[in-house]
This record gives sequence, C-alpha cells and structure tokens, in this order.
Amino acid sequence: MKRNLIFNLVLFFYIGNISFSQNAILEVNSFRTLYFGYENKLEFGTTDGRPFELIAENAKLELDSAQGDIKRANYYTVSPFGYQNVRVFMVDPSSKKAFDTIVFNVERIPDPEIYWGAARNGERGTLSEPRLFVKYPPEIPLYASWKMVSWECSIPGLSGSPISGTGNDISASLGKIKEAKMSQFNGARTETKISFICTIVGPDGTLRKRAAVFQL
Repeated sequence: MKRNLIFNLVLFFYIGNISFSQNAILEVNSFRTLYFGYENKLEFGTTDGRPFELIAENAKLELDSAQGDIKRANYYTVSPFGYQNVRVFMVDPSSKKAFDTIVFNVERIPDPEIYWGAARNGERGTLSEPRLFVKYPPEIPLYASWKMVSWECSIPGLSGSPISGTGNDISASLGKIKEAKMSQFNGARTETKISFICTIVGPDGTLRKRAAVFQL
C-alpha cells in the first residue's frame, strides 16, 4: 500500500511551478519554491505517522528542534547551495530506501521595499525622519535581513549632481529637500516628489538597486 506524506512550508508567499509526486499531499499553505540565500523553514511528516529520515540534494538540510513539537512533526531549515532544483528524499530508517521524493524549484529571494521612516515607497514622507529602511511589506511574510549600502537623492529644481550618502542616514539631503519644497512656485504649498536610488544587499549577498519616490 502506498504511503502518503505531508509537508508544510512556513512563511512563503510565492507560488512557483509545482509538480506533484505520485504519493505527495500538498497542504493549502505549502508551496514548492525555495529561496537561495534564505533559511527556508519546512515541516515534514507522514499521514500515518510512519518514521522517516530526510536526505537533501543540492541543499543543506538541518533539523530545527526549536520549532514546534518534534514528537508530532519535524521542522527543518533548508538552504539551497545554488539555483538548481532541490530534491528531498524521504527514507525508511530501517531499509534506508527512499519511499518518496519532493522536488523544489529555487528562486532569487524577492526584492524588498524602501521606506522613509514609516512611509512606504509611493507614500508621503516627512522631513522629521532622517532614515531610510529596507524591508518587506506586510503582504510578503518573509523575515530576511537587508542592509542599506548607499543612496542617491534627486530633488526637483536642484542643480548639479544628486545628493548621496552611505548607510541609511539621509540627514545630508533634508536641508536641500526643504529648500526645494519652499522654493517651488514661490513658496506656494504644492506636492513635491523626492526620488531615491538605493543600493541594498540581502541575505544572498547580492547587491541590488531599488528606486523609491515619496511625496512631500
């Protein structure tokens, strides 16, 4: 009789190309996409409680005993070595033979958003906030560490090169932003759009450029 297996992927939002194995049951909150450079959290189990061992191909697989009740379920961290498909084999502890295989495609971790204080890209910024932040918006429930490497600020009406800086402190640009805001249309109250081009780095170690525009 064929055995069914269950696995859950924790904190994924993206549905990739899914190919079901013959015996696998894919839960509603489970997907077949892993992210390179990210500690993907997975929960494995069998429908009948059958004991098993796991072997991963093209990825590092570690038991994460800090998650949940390991007497009922097994939580693992799966870290792909690259962008090749990852195969996880469920092996019978006695016979050492695989009784099922799960194939995952590997994707680049999604781009985050730029925030000016609490304001997300496209929203209204404030001159009282001297910092930019890089993180995922609420609709992307991934928890990854991102760092702001450098930024350039383009201000309407400002001649010369854009103001730039390193890290996430934009204090050097705030005076010019305020000056541009006050000088537009002879001091009339009007909307000003401030643009940032940011260089960021994430858990995969890749430098990326992200643009953001804020209203004032």
